[in-house]
Amino acid sequence: MKTVLITGFEPFGGESVNPSWEVVSGLDNAIIGGCRIVARQLPCVFGESLAVLNGEIDALSPSLVLAVGQAGGRTDITVERVAINVDDARIADNQGQQPVDVPIVADGPAAWFSSLPIKAMVVAMRNAGIPASVSQTAGTFVCNHVMYGLLHKLRDVPAVKGGFIHIPYLPQQAAQHPGAPSMAADTVRRALEVAIATALQVVGRCNTLKKDSIMPEGPEIRRAADNLEAAFKGKPLTDVWFAFEQLKPYQSQLIGQSVTQLETRGKALLTHFSNGLTLYSHNQLYGVWRVVDTGKIPQTSRVLRVRLQTHDKTILLYSASDIDMLTPEQLATHPILQRVGPDVHDLRLTPQHLKPRQ
Repeated sequence: MKTVLITGFEPFGGESVNPSWEVVSGLDNAIIGGCRIVARQLPCVFGESLAVLNGEIDALSPSLVLAVGQAGGRTDITVERVAINVDDARIADNQGQQPVDVPIVADGPAAWFSSLPIKAMVVAMRNAGIPASVSQTAGTFVCNHVMYGLLHKLRDVPAVKGGFIHIPYLPQQAAQHPGAPSMAADTVRRALEVAIATALQVVGRCNTLKKDSIMPEGPEIRRAADNLEAAFKGKPLTDVWFAFEQLKPYQSQLIGQSVTQLETRGKALLTHFSNGLTLYSHNQLYGVWRVVDTGKIPQTSRVLRVRLQTHDKTILLYSASDIDMLTPEQLATHPILQRVGPDVHDLRLTPQHLKPRQ
């Protein structure tokens, strides 16, 4: 299986955590787009950070490399366009070094541009409901140092793509910086998963997906929904678990409820519950649902997102990142669902389900 190398930094500047490593470390060994994710921490030190990064690239021979760093004060996920050939540190690094106007690579080019599809990644994150933008500066601290060094390292390996993403403070950090924006770790993780999946899709890396690793198309999506419905419909849920913190309050609300219908809308799957709530999941390129006997959880390197359990069967959702719980009002106004018509492969479809186009 091919590899994606993703890196985060150790804390610096007096912070007790670095959001890049807090989030990136949780992606280690995940499967995205048919690639295994390998997460590594970099020291926040000029020179040493590149030595560690280059050693990992040599050891892993990844298909794609994404470095992630903290940008306190930024409001969204920022995908960097360019790194410049200069270290100009406002503060000292974690070994006390504070270079001023020093080239990263002597006689190197003035700048290296990201080889990732930065605009496609931003669009995908925004479509997933996550604030994101293209950034025109990676600064002049260790983040820019790493981005420039990474792209310089890959200059003779055009098949391997690389780039850098900056992320905001975590909420617990922003609490110590009054007025500073922040973003929850779960949201940042979803953003990185979407960004990686989009990059792999656009650049054509890691296309060695197993048949059940991706959400199928057309009639197969409907068939998958029918199989899930046959295993679960009408059975009381005995246990419910969600990976994302914002969904955990719904766990207790769903126990004792049952699945009334599974509806497909494009690549989105809507799981309707008897209490009126609907679980929205867009599986994108790499999400996969499985039905297993209750008590038998398969061994897999995929990341479990949802577990819905009845007395005899359990539904498992792996790797999908765009998951939400909707009330009837939210379901009726969901922006993505408003653009997608009913499933033409659903045998229950009637003319009354079709709305005339305005």
